[in-house]
Parts: sequence; C-alpha cells; structure tokens
Amino acid sequence: MTVTDNKALIQDIMDARARRDPGPFIAAMADDFVWRITGSTAWSGDYVGKADVLERLIKPLRAQFTAPNSLTLSRIIRSPRDMAFPFVRSFVAERSAIRET
Repeated sequence: MTVTDNKALIQDIMDARARRDPGPFIAAMADDFVWRITGSTAWSGDYVGKADVLERLIKPLRAQFTAPNSLTLSRIIRSPRDMAFPFVRSFVAERSAIRET
C-alpha cells in the first residue's frame, strides 16, 4: 500500500466510525498487529492481535462510555515502520468506572 492508500483507508475508517459503523475498523485489523499505548495508565501496554485488542482494550473502553463519543483525526504520522494517529476526542465516560490497576 502506498502512503496515499493508507491515508485513504484511515479516512474511510474514521468516516465509518462517525456513522457508528465499526466494520471497516475491525476489518482493517491484521490478526497479528500490535496496538501500543505508551505511558503508565491502566490502559498502557501492548495489545497483540485483533482478538486481544477487541477483548482487552475496545470492549472495556466501550463499556465506560455513557453517551455517544467521537474521535477527530488530526493528522497521520508515518515513520518507515509505524504509523501514529493523534486524535481530538470527545466522549462522556463514567469517571468512577475508570480504574487504575
């Protein structure tokens, strides 16, 4: 895939997400990809593979939302090996449900 193809794919995923359609996002996940969250929060760490990301990251995060949420892609950062996607987020979550472990 070219950089242009990757950017178009990400934009398609974000457009679908805005319509509350997770299909393109899930379909784009490779079975062996790694989602890395840096820092020292309860969510920080590596989530390895589609099943792990969906079960240990996406499912518990979605359970915390008390209202529809949105993400706005601010830019795509690409290095020779990785891509990063900074977002502006807007959501309502139960603060008491966010636990540090």
